[in-house]
Amino acid sequence: MKNRRASIRAVKFVVALVGALLFFAPFTLVIFNSVKPLDQIMTDLLGLPRTVQLGNYLNAWEELNMGKVMLNTILVTGISLVLILMLSSMVAYWTVRHPSRYSRLFEKLLVCSLLIPFAAVMLSLVKTMSALHLTSSLWGGIITYSGMDEKTLQSIQNMVNQYCPFEKIYLQKASSAIASNCGANSFGLLFMRRDDAAVPFFHTPEREEEES
Repeated sequence: MKNRRASIRAVKFVVALVGALLFFAPFTLVIFNSVKPLDQIMTDLLGLPRTVQLGNYLNAWEELNMGKVMLNTILVTGISLVLILMLSSMVAYWTVRHPSRYSRLFEKLLVCSLLIPFAAVMLSLVKTMSALHLTSSLWGGIITYSGMDEKTLQSIQNMVNQYCPFEKIYLQKASSAIASNCGANSFGLLFMRRDDAAVPFFHTPEREEEES
């Protein structure tokens, strides 16, 4: 009986260990690739880093202005938590202390609101923030790519600058889902907004002057 219990515990431990390793494998992969040069990431994604560098962290901190981003995140998160705790506590107290068909209906509506995808809420929030002029007005483009080397990316970036001179062009690797669907040597061009108006490609002030 004791041997059987010990065997069951051993099997549970092995299963839990394998599950933990599978859970932490993506995080380990991200950490390894974060210290690799770009050429090693493109040619040996699953391998161990042959050379370790911290330049990726420094570039991300400078280009993305992480200090300001973290400060904004702390302010928004802190204020949001205070308001959510205060308002949700008052709503919960009123709902419990005043039971009726209206309070039960209101409770069901609150639960159903959890089924709304976050992206749908985020799009409307971004639109509202843009209408209030609380978003950035940087005119820029984002090149999302999959399976391309630095030389090809540089030629694409030069071509984009030739037809539409953005103030800043960001290079962003495509997600795994997009990369698997589009395949290697594919890219997409995304546009940021300026003054609440979409900036179309091949339609710059310089081109308007030439056409006029």
